[in-house]
Amino acid sequence: MASTSSTSSTTNSALASLYSSGSSTSGTATRTAADTKDQFLQMLVAQMKNQDPLNPLDNAAVTSQMAQISTVEGIEKLNATMGKFTESATANAANSTALVGKTILTEGSRLTWDANTKSMQAGVALGEDASRIVVQLYNSGGQVVDTKTFTNQSAGTLTFAWTGTNNSDGTYGAGNYTMRVAAVDALGATVDATPLNTTIVQGVTQGNGAVRAQLANGSSIDVTDIRGVF
Repeated sequence: MASTSSTSSTTNSALASLYSSGSSTSGTATRTAADTKDQFLQMLVAQMKNQDPLNPLDNAAVTSQMAQISTVEGIEKLNATMGKFTESATANAANSTALVGKTILTEGSRLTWDANTKSMQAGVALGEDASRIVVQLYNSGGQVVDTKTFTNQSAGTLTFAWTGTNNSDGTYGAGNYTMRVAAVDALGATVDATPLNTTIVQGVTQGNGAVRAQLANGSSIDVTDIRGVF
């Protein structure tokens, strides 16, 4: 008649053997934790069928062994998930290098005009549908130099070009200009509206699981915050 300790020892030895075989390769694919779990369950069922009814298997030992296999299986799944995450992050960084040298649209209210500028892209990010959007451009002295009005725009990104002139054909020189935006819906309620400006991507970096674009204005943003590429 087998004792409880000898039964537990036999199970532990078999379990150790399964772990050992699961970590080696012999011309075939490496055994996974799921394979080990299935084989262990088959062994456990066979052992239960042939156990001494007067000295059955120790439930605590069986539970402990099942917990060990579940832990191994969980670690294996975690490793696979982290591997995919790393591959994805690396691929995103590689793809984002195509942004270097490109002009992008991102959150910001400042427009810089120089002698070589012919037309400048800008925009507004709308949190919801708007029936009326007003964009005012101010010079460095705080004076309004141009006003643009848009109607019936859907939620999302609204883009427009500024050529350095106003509606009266007034032309403005080089310098820094600032946008202020306001929007309302059909009932006159305020709609969330964020000004967007353009800048050039000078580089791309990866760190802490994120890919960031290094901008010509000295700042950096997550590439997922880019609203447009020109």
